[in-house]
Amino acid sequence: MRLEGADPTRAARIEAALSDAAEPPLATARVAAELADLAAELALTGNPNLLGDAATACLLAEAGCRAAVTLVRINLRDAPDDPRLAETEGLAARAPAARARLTLTDRLAVAYR
Repeated sequence: MRLEGADPTRAARIEAALSDAAEPPLATARVAAELADLAAELALTGNPNLLGDAATACLLAEAGCRAAVTLVRINLRDAPDDPRLAETEGLAARAPAARARLTLTDRLAVAYR
């Protein structure tokens, strides 16, 4: 549905639509960050035979989190005071931190020799 440029409600309706559009990727980022944490923990403490699967899950979750955070930031670019932007900062840091825990482990280094 295209809004006429002269429609007096156009700006508010677009702002509301972009705000609403930020919710699904924000939910995705939240889940992806949690998944990255869980996958890293599994890789570090779980069955050694599943190390590759858990490490891959962590990497994919990190990528999904980054992509979702990017979409939130794009949708909220005209709303710099929206608190969801601050949340994306934490999520954007959380998933790479999970991956970093993996890359610093002896367990992973032994597996890739």
